[in-house]
Amino acid sequence: MIKEGTRVVRGLDWKWNDQDGGEGHVGTVVKLGKSGNPDVPAMTALVHWDTSATSRCVYRLGKDVAFDLLVFDSAATGIVHRSVCCKGCHKFGIPGARWLCLQCTDFNLCSTCYHGDQHDLEHEFLRIDSPSARAARVPARKDGVKIPAVGVFPGATVTRGPDWKWGDQDGGKEKQGMVLSATAWQGQDDRSAVKVKWDFGSENTYRFGYDGKVDVIAVKATGAGYYYKFHLPIAGVEPIERHFAPGEYVRITNDLETLRLIQSGLGPWSGDMSRHLGRMVKIVEVNDDGKLSVTLDEKHWVVHASCVEQAFVASEAAATSGNKEGDIVRVTSDVRELKRLQKGHGGFNQKVIAIRCCELSVRRRCRLDERYPRSKAQSAQRQLTGRPEGQA
Repeated sequence: MIKEGTRVVRGLDWKWNDQDGGEGHVGTVVKLGKSGNPDVPAMTALVHWDTSATSRCVYRLGKDVAFDLLVFDSAATGIVHRSVCCKGCHKFGIPGARWLCLQCTDFNLCSTCYHGDQHDLEHEFLRIDSPSARAARVPARKDGVKIPAVGVFPGATVTRGPDWKWGDQDGGKEKQGMVLSATAWQGQDDRSAVKVKWDFGSENTYRFGYDGKVDVIAVKATGAGYYYKFHLPIAGVEPIERHFAPGEYVRITNDLETLRLIQSGLGPWSGDMSRHLGRMVKIVEVNDDGKLSVTLDEKHWVVHASCVEQAFVASEAAATSGNKEGDIVRVTSDVRELKRLQKGHGGFNQKVIAIRCCELSVRRRCRLDERYPRSKAQSAQRQLTGRPEGQA
């Protein structure tokens, strides 16, 4: 789920002209919508744009099947991949999204280095939004759409903002200062605050995203490089974090390349894992940084949460034999994956989004070749599993 403090930019369904200050201007989610709130209803968010003095506007996070925002940075919400090192800036512990190269072994970048064009631009990446999030594949950056980011970044001129509560620490109302750096608020969440030097000489740190608070606003915004617009997650569509518990069943990904690349960061790759694509496994222990201890054929394995999909089963027997009539299953929350899997199964339209994450009852199981001629069934099997039909 998107959280208060998340940094956002205009998204794919944007229709609000330059309410944000223009394409590329960054804002902060200061309040999430709730049912029964007429001002900020469910499936919306209240955003304060960096360059706005007072205006806070509500945007759709799935309401009316529309998504106005993209997630620019989630570091201020406390997301960090603690055991992962960025190969670009060599920072240990990647805040916000983690980017894993699909062509190179255990090669990770932070968002700053990824959008700053570190590493080969022809290589495809996986974006991992949090330690326990499912990885999303993104195309190579070589021909990607790049948008300049503008807002409260180092070098910006600022003044006190809507959540200011620090008296005349800035020298007085309407006094100005310069942002020296983005930092953590009281040592907590990375990039949740900014260090400011006021014109009269004093320096101090102020909330900027922490707990959804905005202590300063831009008088003169500055750039912070570029971002690849279509590589960012859609705010309100993809869950940033999933929660796992011992005893829960999960399904291992069918994507062998994803499994191999992510698992290589946990230790030497074992070819035995490739035999278990799509298998249901039971969680024994939930470790830090998205590592799960699971049982598989009476053996214990450690897998990364990005390599599994949560599965809701009515019984232990159902987990080991496949879903059956009457079982409760949950529709994936990943819209891109829904579109891919729906090909040849009735297609995809915007109404399908409304049932993502919903729990449904299985009415009937059907074989693949009941819907397709044999050749199409074989083709679909290869597309979903990466191997010919019938191969173990």
